[in-house]
Amino acid sequence: MSFITILIFGILASCFALIIELIVTGLTPVSLIVLETFSFNTVLIVLALALIEEITKYVFLHQYALRYLKKVFFTLQQILFYSLSFGIGFSLLEGVLSWQNGIPLTLFSLVSRALLHSSTSFLFAYFLFRPITHLSWVSVIRFIGIASLIHFTYNILTIMVF
Repeated sequence: MSFITILIFGILASCFALIIELIVTGLTPVSLIVLETFSFNTVLIVLALALIEEITKYVFLHQYALRYLKKVFFTLQQILFYSLSFGIGFSLLEGVLSWQNGIPLTLFSLVSRALLHSSTSFLFAYFLFRPITHLSWVSVIRFIGIASLIHFTYNILTIMVF
């Protein structure tokens, strides 16, 4: 049951991020913006989109923790399970949208997306699911910044390779 719930939270987070991304990009599919020309504006757009996705992940993982996690202490394996499930859910929508936009889906692209979203989700879950009474806003901003930098780097490398 917890696998399905956290997977659904990941999918919902991805949908919410997509809505915000479409508003920010003026309802233009991101793949068309990025693939037209690679410029400084493209880099800024990719950075903004990574930031939107990571903030959304943090918010949805935080809400999941508040609503469903009553346990005080989680093992590293449990945190890995939750972040992997959330990351897979988040990456499912990206995979479907890429496929619909004519980007070929390979095993590498599917696995790398799932690992990217799971690893950045792990960064948040590790601190959200531990018995810390309060995370300061500075810490939250730092975690979102690190996750966004990881995500941005992945996206830029993906654009440059493909």
